[in-house]
Amino acid sequence: MKRPMRRRDFLALALLSAGAMISVDVTRQRRTQAWLKFLDRQITPAAAAASATQKAQTEGTGKLGKGDIFWSVMWPYMHTVGRAEGTVGNAFGISPYQVIYTYDQFDDFSDHPRRAHPILDRDGRPTGKVSDAAGWPQFISTTWDQLMQENDFWYDGPTFQPANQDLGFLYLHRDTGGHAALMAGVQVEELTQRLTVTYDAFTRAISCDSHQWASLPGANIGEATGQHTRPLWWLWSEFQWALWGQMGYRRKIVHPLGTKTKIIAPMGYQAWRGATHWGQDFESAMGGPIVAPEAGVVTRSDYDPKDGYSLSFRPAAQPELSLIFQHCQSSSVVALNTRVEAGTLIGRTGDSGQSITGPHVHIEVTVDGHHINPHYYLGMSQWF
Repeated sequence: MKRPMRRRDFLALALLSAGAMISVDVTRQRRTQAWLKFLDRQITPAAAAASATQKAQTEGTGKLGKGDIFWSVMWPYMHTVGRAEGTVGNAFGISPYQVIYTYDQFDDFSDHPRRAHPILDRDGRPTGKVSDAAGWPQFISTTWDQLMQENDFWYDGPTFQPANQDLGFLYLHRDTGGHAALMAGVQVEELTQRLTVTYDAFTRAISCDSHQWASLPGANIGEATGQHTRPLWWLWSEFQWALWGQMGYRRKIVHPLGTKTKIIAPMGYQAWRGATHWGQDFESAMGGPIVAPEAGVVTRSDYDPKDGYSLSFRPAAQPELSLIFQHCQSSSVVALNTRVEAGTLIGRTGDSGQSITGPHVHIEVTVDGHHINPHYYLGMSQWF
């Protein structure tokens, strides 16, 4: 019988002493006791994340508590893994909590559905192996049974209910070392309470968790069965977009080239280049305007034989983000590090450098110095 829980404040998982020189059994017991402090039988992970969102997006509520920080980081990370696994936002319209491997669907949450489906290789041929992965984290039944056996706290009701799927992910994420790695990179600005996560911490967490989820790069546990891993830039993009939503960082901006400007090359691997294209290319005429998407500063303006005239813009509202324009007509038309408002002319389009497709603008977006898909940032000019 599960012991009753009192309502408790959430505490940061980083307090776990993972490196203590104690026996495995004692370590597991202490970890379990520590984890109970993050959980509340009356509040599911989804409800806790929603509460953290409300606090983060409501001004005048004071500092983020440790629990707010914990859920504000974990919920976007869980979203990212679900997106990588193909369950969150799947094209079949199935609730991610009801997905079975190969996008079958189950409705009974009383237990793991335990339905095996053949695993196909990259060419769609049977590998001779099967998978009964289910739920948004795609637990195989043996992993789920082990989690149930090793951990005491679960939410009342159906065993495989959504809240317990979320909780099962957190247990695995803890045990891989991914959680300690991720939380080590969390930064909260004292005055503004802006929350960010470093790229290095994020990639270390992904590497740890790749031992459990085949879609994550690192361990390549799905290589034998032809399962693809997601590139780090794709995962970083998904995580940032989810974090922006969690913390209220999504906002209306001005598209620097105009919302009707045609994209002629997306971000991603391009076979003809034999490399990743680290931004989006937009069709443009010579001398067209490039405007500030929001209040901020132009931080760099220089010339490179390959990229031509380039300039970098940093939004005041999100200083960890940089917007980079390449193949401009000339250098920036505004002074560096001088604040400009949304819509201010900061440069002009051109075909400088190695612009083999003619006049166009190459736009990159980075967070903590590492690329994300510009689609998410630039899309805010139309979505909000």
